[in-house]
Amino acid sequence: MTPKQIWWSGLAIGFGLGLGGILVALKSDVMTIKTGFGHCSGSECQIRIDVVDCAKGLIDVTPDTAGIASAKHIKWTIATAGYAFTADGIQISGSDFKNDPGLMPSTGDKMWRIHDDARITNNTTKYTVQLKPTTGANCAPKDPYIFNE
Repeated sequence: MTPKQIWWSGLAIGFGLGLGGILVALKSDVMTIKTGFGHCSGSECQIRIDVVDCAKGLIDVTPDTAGIASAKHIKWTIATAGYAFTADGIQISGSDFKNDPGLMPSTGDKMWRIHDDARITNNTTKYTVQLKPTTGANCAPKDPYIFNE
């Protein structure tokens, strides 16, 4: 190869690597936004629930995937007026999760609290949020996640 060909090859490789890095960075940002992963710190993990369309199950849970690194309480709070938890408000399967009946449901059925022992690490657990409007049929359920880091 001539020096000119080597220079053009180097430029093409550099451009390709730079463009690839930009695409990976953009993809990472999109994935972070899409998955809604959030680390919970402190002694209690706060999860907010907003109802967009009850009948269609369009319920925003923030964070959609709660990252938990150590044992702590998880507290869900319904932010949208006119909704409450059903009798089975939050359902999680797994030995790490225990209901905290002293505090759930509380404040007019708008909060729910469960304890996560976080003994099993690097594990994702799906749970179900079940809500009801003041009048009418129960909302379609929402299934977000808890990730024990």
